[in-house]
Amino acid sequence: MGILSEVAVDTDTIILNKKGDTGEVRGLSLTDIGQLMKDHLKEVSQLFEGRIKIEEVATQWPVFAARIIAIGMDEPQAWENARKLNATTQIDALMKIWDLTIIDEDILGKAYSRLTSILSRQVLQASPELKKPTGKETSSRRPKS
Repeated sequence: MGILSEVAVDTDTIILNKKGDTGEVRGLSLTDIGQLMKDHLKEVSQLFEGRIKIEEVATQWPVFAARIIAIGMDEPQAWENARKLNATTQIDALMKIWDLTIIDEDILGKAYSRLTSILSRQVLQASPELKKPTGKETSSRRPKS
């Protein structure tokens, strides 16, 4: 047996409600991040570039936050339920998922541009409608003053 079959994925516990029900969250994989990029490319980019903090995601982009939580709990289809969790639970879940996703900030900084390049290509290949022209013409010339 290889090492991967023996290694447990790190998880953390979150409290879901006042009754004390709990759930487990895990970090996001490259597959998860690629999936999020299909619908939330701007948000993923800002998060991984450090332009927004994980705890701000819930207030800035509630649907994106709910999808992160649902994926981190291995229930991606239940994102609408994650959207209804109380604010404290959402922020706790997001922070724990992020901590489990990013093991080393230095590695993230070095690998981010490569990661986004690969995942962006995959998203474009998987979503041909993103490549369709918008019908708007653009010009590199500046407007006359």
